Amino acid sequence: MRFPRTGLVAGALASVLAPAIADPAGEGGRFAAKGVAPTLALCHLPLECGGQKPRHRTAKPIRETGNDSIIDERRLEFDGLRIQLFYAASDMSAPPASWDALARQAPSVLEITITSARWPVMDGLRVGTERSVVERTLGSRLAAGDDACEDFADEATQDTVTFCYAGGKVRSIRWTPWWDG
Repeated sequence: MRFPRTGLVAGALASVLAPAIADPAGEGGRFAAKGVAPTLALCHLPLECGGQKPRHRTAKPIRETGNDSIIDERRLEFDGLRIQLFYAASDMSAPPASWDALARQAPSVLEITITSARWPVMDGLRVGTERSVVERTLGSRLAAGDDACEDFADEATQDTVTFCYAGGKVRSIRWTPWWDG
């Protein structure tokens, strides 16, 4: 997520949106940039995560993105964990017909959604944690109600994390690293 930096309208928009989700140099920003590292440390993608094989896999057709990258996008689902990732082809000079045979780089994560306390995140803020603990640790946001969602962003990396609540407890954690695709 990028915030415009210049212009009167863009500046006004950024000043309205930034307090709601940006937390430069704050705990929420730190968490947005690195919060799911403990979960990813358990994974050997795309084969397994936390000792589990994916219970469901989907793949989008190989395609070329707006910045001329050739990507192979996958979605892996484990119990309480969904990971969307892509592989960028190593050789961009190949014609489209041979893209399936291209060597792949290590996967890049597009999004991680955690819906089970089984998966660790930084600061012990797992699914099921009381909302008050999240807000005490990362700061409070403008979300109202026990079933609202709160967004945190790291201004440097532009990564975001969203905590959604049900009954005043964390129901899900969605982490989205910034990607220019």
